[in-house]
Amino acid sequence: MSSAAYIRVEKGQLLLETSEGSTGRVPCEDIGVLLLEHPQITITRAALTQCIKSNAIVLLCDERHMPIVVLQPFYGNTLHAKVLRQQIAVSDVVKKTDLEADSSKQNSWTA
Repeated sequence: MSSAAYIRVEKGQLLLETSEGSTGRVPCEDIGVLLLEHPQITITRAALTQCIKSNAIVLLCDERHMPIVVLQPFYGNTLHAKVLRQQIAVSDVVKKTDLEADSSKQNSWTA
């Protein structure tokens, strides 16, 4: 969406109402990526939730039309869930070692 709009869910579909008065409907399950780049787009939480439940990725952009955040489903993405489980399972020793290595790299750049 690259113009001002109000987005909400109605009967399992996204209802898009633009500031010019036009209206469109899109089935949520047909959306793979929803790119919201206009600063005057309003989207309801129900619309976001329905998109995520349909495994769509939602991108929000800044005033320069550059993506600044990605919303993606946890339960529909098995690779992401696997990585999260692996990160949670990492021992404290490994975490501390990695943090110390990162801080020494940063110090070497500033010296």
